[in-house]
Amino acid sequence: VYSAQQKSNMQNMKLERKLDQVKMEGEKSSAVLSQILIKADVDLDSVDQSIVVDVVADKNNKVKMLNDELSRIKDAHATMRKRYSCLVDKHLEGNKS
Repeated sequence: VYSAQQKSNMQNMKLERKLDQVKMEGEKSSAVLSQILIKADVDLDSVDQSIVVDVVADKNNKVKMLNDELSRIKDAHATMRKRYSCLVDKHLEGNKS
C-alpha cells in the first residue's frame, strides 16, 4: 500500500510539472510571437485571428486535459489513503484483542 501511495504521489508531481511546463511553453510562445510581430512591423489587425484563436483553444484543451487527469489521480490518491487508513485501523484493532 505504501508503494502505491508513493507511485501516486510521484504521478501527481509529474503531472503538476507537466502542467506547469505546458503553461510556460504557451506563455513563451506567446511572448516570442509578439516580439516577432513587433519586429516585423506587422499590423496586428491584419493578422488572421482565427489561427490565433485555434492555437489558443488547442493549448487550453491540453491544459484542461492535464488538469482533469491530475484531478482523477488526486481523487484516486485520496481514496487509496482512506482505504489504507481503514486497513491500518482494522489491523490495530485486531492486535488489541
